[in-house]
Amino acid sequence: MAQPGSRLRYLGLENIESGTGRILNWGSDDKTQAGISTTFSFDASHVLFGKLRPYLNKVALPESEGRCSTEIIPLAPSEGIHREFLAYLLRLDTITAAAMKGVTGARMPRANMRELMAMVVPVPPLGEQQRIARTLRVKFADLDRARKALADQLDAAETLPAAILREVFERREVEGWHTQTMAQCGEFLPAASISNAGDARVVAVTSACLNEFSFSAGGLKPALMWHRDVERAKPAVNEVFIARSNTAELVGRATLFTGHSEDVAVSDLIIRFKPGAGLNAKFAARYMAYLFVTGHWRERASGASGSMKKIGRGQLSATLLPVPQLSRQQCEVEHLDRQLGAAEKLHASLSAQLAALDRYPAALLRDAFAGRL
Repeated sequence: MAQPGSRLRYLGLENIESGTGRILNWGSDDKTQAGISTTFSFDASHVLFGKLRPYLNKVALPESEGRCSTEIIPLAPSEGIHREFLAYLLRLDTITAAAMKGVTGARMPRANMRELMAMVVPVPPLGEQQRIARTLRVKFADLDRARKALADQLDAAETLPAAILREVFERREVEGWHTQTMAQCGEFLPAASISNAGDARVVAVTSACLNEFSFSAGGLKPALMWHRDVERAKPAVNEVFIARSNTAELVGRATLFTGHSEDVAVSDLIIRFKPGAGLNAKFAARYMAYLFVTGHWRERASGASGSMKKIGRGQLSATLLPVPQLSRQQCEVEHLDRQLGAAEKLHASLSAQLAALDRYPAALLRDAFAGRL
């Protein structure tokens, strides 16, 4: 156990990558300087096993000495046990499942180390352990390179919707299109106070629904919450929803409402805009999405830094929208649908490939310890 105030670098569970055991970074300087009352010391001879939430599969091989949280157990390999082989063994899904069987604590499950250490596992001769470890090291390095390449492609794919919107709405031709304020080419409709709890579902924009924002063109999907007395706030198909109030990263986000299987109402955190007869609803929604990706509303939103940001109907009312002929609007919508649809398919394909790669390490370990590698 490390002494309080130890100058050794500190390692917490949050500093270890799940599944791979990669040490991402070391604890912050304040922890290092101040010391932590109870920590375990370790060095490059240990295998570090994360006992808190063992399903996270955090098993690391440190290359230097340090000290770690008591939620990490430094294990010293017995004589005749290859250290790297032991680390790979501890990452096996069967070991993880066994660790979960003996957990203690419902909210913060911890592996029962006594039960885990009592498990009987097959141990090949040292030479075979070294061969398995060496083979897995090479294959995992190849896997890391493939994963990085896919992750880079996915990052690039995530920028495509914004690039597509810019390509359409920043063409020189657009400068010659007729423009109108939003107040001139549509109307704003009432929303519901989210303080009324009850029997209707409300489309809301909250920090709890960040991953409900769809990939396509920066739109949002309804985050459904229960409310009542909101009859007047029920939306119709082809209204544009614009996030009126949220963090700087979300304020101004827009999407086209195309209907829902249940009756819904719209939270007062969202501005409802109904395009008039001369404005294609999807064209309007795409242009509002363009304003979002360019940071138009983030720059104009009010609110102190780090707090809730807001835009109002007054700002939107005076916002100019391009309003070319309806036939031109329809052509642009069809072009955007094709482009954004292709971008979304690419994103989905890359995400699926990345998910498949994330499942591969477990299969690789199973094959290695079953003698198939």
